[in-house]
Amino acid sequence: IVGRRRSPRSRPASESWVSRVPAIREHQWREGGAWEGEPKRFPPQHGAIALLSMLILMAAALAITVGLSLRGLRDLEAVALLHGSEETFSHADACIAEALYRLRNNSAYAGGLVPIEDETFYSECTMTVRDRGGGRREINAVATRSPATRHLQAVAEFGTIVLSGRTVNTLSLVSWQETLE
Repeated sequence: IVGRRRSPRSRPASESWVSRVPAIREHQWREGGAWEGEPKRFPPQHGAIALLSMLILMAAALAITVGLSLRGLRDLEAVALLHGSEETFSHADACIAEALYRLRNNSAYAGGLVPIEDETFYSECTMTVRDRGGGRREINAVATRSPATRHLQAVAEFGTIVLSGRTVNTLSLVSWQETLE
């Protein structure tokens, strides 16, 4: 075979592989990462870049998901706290109504601890009744349901009216307000 160039694969075994390296670099390496006669392969760094990109995207998606979940939990806790506070307010208001009922039956009623039972929970309300003179009574009610505590204050006034020639004792609510303590 005169004048024909031999492919590096057909070189005699006597040649060392070191002497073939420059020839391999010059003649056999093709763009795209394959030797002549071999299927085209991607260099290892292309897969690493794709893998790293996927990991970064997955980490970002996970961070967004966790952030939104935590925000939802905080909102849920805030709603539960608000709902509990409103229930406590309702119980304090029920205590004021109970104090008015007890004052109507006994004008010397001085307050006390009133249990309030609900479908969801049991709580207690502390009431104090103070005589302000002139037939007026100040009623303070404190209802607590952890962590909410609500304070209400009302003023009631005893009076009399004449109905059909009969004198009837009355108890009127003069003022009602929520207080800080």
